[in-house]
Amino acid sequence: MAAIARSADSLPISVHESAANLPGHTHALEASVSARTSSRLLLLVGGATYVSWHWIHRLLQPDAVDPLGERLIFLAISIGLVVASYHRALKRHLVGMGYIAVALGTAHYFSLVARNQISTSYLLGAFVVLGAVGALLVSARAVFTYAAFAVVLALGAFAMAGSASMENGIELVVGTATVQIGVVASSWRNKILKDVAGDLEKARRELRQLRGLLPICMHCNRIRNKGDQWEQFENYVEAHTEAAFTHALCQDCANKHYPDI
Repeated sequence: MAAIARSADSLPISVHESAANLPGHTHALEASVSARTSSRLLLLVGGATYVSWHWIHRLLQPDAVDPLGERLIFLAISIGLVVASYHRALKRHLVGMGYIAVALGTAHYFSLVARNQISTSYLLGAFVVLGAVGALLVSARAVFTYAAFAVVLALGAFAMAGSASMENGIELVVGTATVQIGVVASSWRNKILKDVAGDLEKARRELRQLRGLLPICMHCNRIRNKGDQWEQFENYVEAHTEAAFTHALCQDCANKHYPDI
């Protein structure tokens, strides 16, 4: 039994997760080793980049309220999520871990926007944040949820920044809403295109058909295949199309062969 358990642990994640009865909507991100690796790298790079913005903002705005410790905590959380994602029981939740990092990072940055009274450098940075997190949103539902979350944060930052200029506050809220509307529309369009592509592929599979001339025996109706062997008509059609046969009896044959019935 121990040997069987070790073998199961060594299976690819797609097989191992099937055995665990995972939901059918498991993302390809979670089923591919290369996709999981790239997602982990995104989390680490995102965390490191977020920390580096501390010095950029302090350069642009020397009096900025931007505690380095808070950004380092976010980096530590990102690293912790990446480490946790290697655990066998947690690796299938890598997408959710990415969403946690996105939510925490966005919420923290909007708090900095509010604490810095929606100054120009933080206002511009907000739009950079909103555009950058798109790489970690892999479903339409996540995009819609994040859009609503971001607008609420923008409204909250405007309300908390008591001495912020009205112009910057309106620009923050309207700009955030505009960016999110564009992202949502793009995601919705991509979902429609993906669904259409799936329907076309399904139709292509269903419309498999025989092409060209088929040599068929005039007496027994068997078909000569590429190996010069004669196959039953039904067997040949079933092997080359998506059709399947079931036998019945037409009225003419019933009258001819079973006149007494």
